[in-house]
Amino acid sequence: MGSLFTFSFFPTTMNVFADTIETDNIKIQTEDNTMKQESENSIDPVVLQDGPNDGTNDPASVQLEIRKISDNPYILHSLAPGKWNWIGDHSFKSQSKTFYSGGGDLMIYVSQPNIGPGFQWKYRLEEEDPAFNDTVKAFDLTKGAGTYELIFKVGSFVDGDNGKAELVLKKLTNPAYSVDTSWYD
Repeated sequence: MGSLFTFSFFPTTMNVFADTIETDNIKIQTEDNTMKQESENSIDPVVLQDGPNDGTNDPASVQLEIRKISDNPYILHSLAPGKWNWIGDHSFKSQSKTFYSGGGDLMIYVSQPNIGPGFQWKYRLEEEDPAFNDTVKAFDLTKGAGTYELIFKVGSFVDGDNGKAELVLKKLTNPAYSVDTSWYD
């Protein structure tokens, strides 16, 4: 049997009877009061089992370096062998999948398209935790197309039983457009 929700707005009252409520790829099961999130914002299962130990989480230690390496958003980049280990690629509109860093430096290549004048690209790198995410660094990239090299010092965000920082990049603007990322540890 479903649940009854009552919404009251000054002159009227609206009753809604539902077994499930769906909104923006989030499915809420009202029957047993559990919530299952089915979107690109889902919490990584490793994060849910990571344990209670939290890192220092000192945003002041991050020291972000940003370098535009090309006006071309489709550039292929190569790295000197031995310096960086590739940990994955991901294209996304609002949030990347979770990547695991052992600490030290993390490098992300971000390739974004040109979507016209007047648009700002805002991002936030977060370290995932079961309770709530920690902001590693919020930053802006310039308007227009291009590929950027971002280097973060993420050592203070290593935590949990796995001894890793579980990192996601969130795009806070322009949700209709995808960006491509390559991650290195």
